[in-house]
Amino acid sequence: MTEALPAPIVAQFEALGHALAAVTTAHREGTKAALEAATLTAVRAAMPGLLGAVLCERTSSLRPGDAGRTKACPSCGARCRVAGLRERTVTTVCGTVTVERPW
Repeated sequence: MTEALPAPIVAQFEALGHALAAVTTAHREGTKAALEAATLTAVRAAMPGLLGAVLCERTSSLRPGDAGRTKACPSCGARCRVAGLRERTVTTVCGTVTVERPW
């Protein structure tokens, strides 16, 4: 892979790494079941942030800096200026994800 890793995705994985490091500290000499449960909890907690970062990276209208551009009106197709960004919260299999979208 020659493409640089996107910073928002790397940040989410770094946060997950810190959460997993905390698991190892909190469960020293813990049972396999306790470590497994704590690891699964940490990964599940990270999933919405990871999905949000991937969505923003691969959906051009969700990328920062999109405000001010023109978009086609969903009703008439005419080009209109983006007035700003609004939050949109959706429930996914990864959890609740909030992204900013053009408005």
